Amino acid sequence: LGARPASVMITGGMSRSDWLCSRLAAALEVPVRRMSTEASARGVAALADPELASAWQPPQGQAFVPHLLPGLRQRQQRFRREVG
Repeated sequence: LGARPASVMITGGMSRSDWLCSRLAAALEVPVRRMSTEASARGVAALADPELASAWQPPQGQAFVPHLLPGLRQRQQRFRREVG
């Protein structure tokens, strides 16, 4: 909806990659939390019933904090210039 997220939760097969989670946090500049349980079914249920979403307390999981990666910001800016 145009608002910048405060954090991102990630689950599934690709989320097992520490490399991906840490780079995602750096690219988005927000913390990324890898959940130990699959969230797809819970997400669909929460969209179907917003009351359910407000009562859902996700497990803690492992956190990846944003950090500076050399060259990442420049590559993002160049990409945005070329596709924007």
